Amino acid sequence: MMCALLAGASMPTVAVAQSEAEGGLSEIVVTAQRRAQSLQDVPISVTAFDSEALERSNITAAADYLKRTPNVSFQDDGQTGNRGVSIGIRGVSDIKSLDNSVINSIGIYLDEFSVASVSGGTINPQLQDVERIEVLRGPQGTYFGRNAIGGALNITTKKPVGELGGEVQAGASFYENGGAEQHVTGILNVPLSETLWTRGVMHVERSDGYVKNVNPNGTPNSGWDYFHGRLSLRWMPAEGTTIDAQLFHTNENEGHDPTVNSGVLDLDTSGTFAGAVAAGLTPWGEGLGFFPKNQSKVNHDAREYNKNRTTLGNLRISQELSPGLTLKSVTGFLKTATDRRFDQDVTSLDIVIRENDFDSRSWSQELRLEAQTDQFDLTVGGLYARDKQVKRNHIFMGSDRSLGGVGILPPVAAFPAGTPINRDTGTFGIRSLAAFADLTWRVTPELEVIAGGRYTHDSVSTGVVDVQVFGGRPLPDVRGKHSFDDFAPRLSLRYKLDRDVSLYGVVSKGYKAGGVNVGHDDASDPFVDTFAPERLWNYEIGFKSELFDRRLRLNISAFYLDWKDLQLQTFYLLDPTDISSQVELTHNVRKARSKGVEFEFAAVPTRGLTISGGLGYLDAKMLSDERIVVTGGLPVDVEGLSTPKSPKWTWNLDTEYNFSTGAGEAYLGVNWTHRSHSYGDLEATGRVQLGRPVFPYRLPAFDVVSLRAGLEVNERLKFGLFVENLLAEAYYTSTGENFGLGGIRLRPHPRIIGANVGLKF
Repeated sequence: MMCALLAGASMPTVAVAQSEAEGGLSEIVVTAQRRAQSLQDVPISVTAFDSEALERSNITAAADYLKRTPNVSFQDDGQTGNRGVSIGIRGVSDIKSLDNSVINSIGIYLDEFSVASVSGGTINPQLQDVERIEVLRGPQGTYFGRNAIGGALNITTKKPVGELGGEVQAGASFYENGGAEQHVTGILNVPLSETLWTRGVMHVERSDGYVKNVNPNGTPNSGWDYFHGRLSLRWMPAEGTTIDAQLFHTNENEGHDPTVNSGVLDLDTSGTFAGAVAAGLTPWGEGLGFFPKNQSKVNHDAREYNKNRTTLGNLRISQELSPGLTLKSVTGFLKTATDRRFDQDVTSLDIVIRENDFDSRSWSQELRLEAQTDQFDLTVGGLYARDKQVKRNHIFMGSDRSLGGVGILPPVAAFPAGTPINRDTGTFGIRSLAAFADLTWRVTPELEVIAGGRYTHDSVSTGVVDVQVFGGRPLPDVRGKHSFDDFAPRLSLRYKLDRDVSLYGVVSKGYKAGGVNVGHDDASDPFVDTFAPERLWNYEIGFKSELFDRRLRLNISAFYLDWKDLQLQTFYLLDPTDISSQVELTHNVRKARSKGVEFEFAAVPTRGLTISGGLGYLDAKMLSDERIVVTGGLPVDVEGLSTPKSPKWTWNLDTEYNFSTGAGEAYLGVNWTHRSHSYGDLEATGRVQLGRPVFPYRLPAFDVVSLRAGLEVNERLKFGLFVENLLAEAYYTSTGENFGLGGIRLRPHPRIIGANVGLKF
């Protein structure tokens, strides 16, 4: 009997499946080097989750599998919707920016196509009918290149097969403080001929959310309506030829953000309304209370929404030219749009409203020539890609100008409702050209040498146009452009001590393009300022083993990252008395470093029982003696401060027991995940210097326990039950949603109880 379980470390869930024939651990196959290999043969730190683990553990979004992975952090602050996420791996993290477009640090690949450049920040693909997810830690420059300086998420969907069949899945879940979710998924696989097969997936999901609005004038809740459709086609017209084509479309319509007020004003709010604060303005609770007392209610008067749309096309062609020689092509396009309306003052009064309209388009073409012999594996290839984003921002005044008797904005007579506070359109574009090669040389049966590299040329353009500041006063358009070049090598040695034990060492370089800061100075004159590329060297050693007749898998890795020109985002007002004088810049920290250890295991002490877990230790710090101006116009000395999204300890433990009953094959499982405290941004990590309180700036340590159970009646019918956050741990993962008169906004994570049923045909 197969016993698949979620491992949450570089012990992937597939890694902990038991072999039916031997009762030990079965082999894990990953594509971390763009070809199918055993996990134990890949000199990379990888965490993988197979389709069975995704389904059994109710993994439906990125946060669900990221929290089960060591030395990986995430922020799900609810900005741009319930699925909004920002990721950090080994201290290397994405920059979170709602106004500006930035290059991500973590690559995200969906069936070999890069989908990291989207309008709303970081994409969070729907996970229905997914074959495998791999989390790769450390720079992945040679094969993945784009946006992969810290690591990559490699998502592989299920492909059409030559048999007629399908599945219907349905489920529901209930939130601790009220609210529910329901969903239905349909999967249909149809062979059109002996060589042409199709597969379709449709998913519909509806929820009224877990944060309710008590104000009848506003959007009633943080709920959502999702639609996701995918059509895949596989054509094998001749021996050695495979053509895969896919079309994805996702529509996400959501209410207000799933956040509640903290009762602690951030520097931006207290600085912008300094006069009101001096006159006695305090965070506005409106009788609802603040987190953690209140985790389910807001009082917003505005009609709010978050709407996200994604359309993706992918064409992959594999042509065998001769035995051992294959040419592969990957062509993809991605179109995304985000529309957002937000009650910026987060109170029951009509003071400040924010509207955003974002659009992005990406296109890329990759060619790879792969050669394999008994002694060598060689891959050479090239990539051309274009990304374009347009972000329209509009912040304007409402009809109310005071709160609790304290004046906030100028009188309506001078500035009527609808008067712009800040209005602009940001533009961003990047053209990328890359060439790469990777050679694996099996020097002896025990020794393997891997050498490769990637040359990249990036041309980055940024602009801000159609600018109106307070009262509607126009400012001139500003545009800037700059090009960057880099060569990122990789060298790896792997030595097999015996069939099941190996050692490896890796030296690799990571690269993320620089860019251009544009805006207006305190005299309203345009400025253009280039910031440098972010580069790092990764030094890693590792040990991979399968022991006791494959009843124990033990993998250990240790790494050191040496950074140059770490990119951090800063935001502040040039004139503290002018709410429209905001400037958002990317700043280079000249030197930083990250070091740590990762330990993963999976064990089968007896047939049917699997125990697995992972432990990560991380120490990531900025080393430069320099100051950066942050929100409020205050300087922070970054030397010795932790990098954002860098919890020191991460661990997880997972146990699953499979057994037979008279009704079918059953399983019971429990998962425990832990994250130590960390900081989400530069304002938070510099809180001591800035005189900010521990709460909410220091993200709390948290322990989340989840349960799962299921019954497979036969090969066609199955049932599943789950409880997420069994102990109702009160935690949040970000302080990035900060401006507002109720304080920094935090996203709660309630206990969730749910059930699923699936029927195959």
